[in-house]
Amino acid sequence: MKQLDKIVETIGYPTDDDLAFINNDHSLSYLRRLPKKAPVRWEDKIPNANPLAIDLLTRMLSFSPERRISVMDAIHHPYFENFKNLGEPPVSETKFDFSWDQFELNKQLLQKLIYMESLYFHPEEKEDPIPSPIQP
Repeated sequence: MKQLDKIVETIGYPTDDDLAFINNDHSLSYLRRLPKKAPVRWEDKIPNANPLAIDLLTRMLSFSPERRISVMDAIHHPYFENFKNLGEPPVSETKFDFSWDQFELNKQLLQKLIYMESLYFHPEEKEDPIPSPIQP
């Protein structure tokens, strides 16, 4: 929720069209209760910035993913005009594999993950009371 507060505080309150992509009722309800705010003026926050940089920043920080500038359009934005002689950016031959992130988060797994994270800060407490819910 704090992240949503910061987003609205920075880029302003989203329009109804911007909210259309949100499919989480709790998040949508929370957003609708936030005060309507205007976006920050980047020219005031970064007074000596190149106007093209301000334009690119504004396009990248659009609330709705559908309205955000695409990666390729951002790369070809006039702000990067001086880099055109470097050629096209490299393109991966393979797609990134997200299969490592395909698991069902349940209470037991969440407890285990929190415990494992806490060991990073307190390794002396290594006495695992929670059995692993992940099967090899």
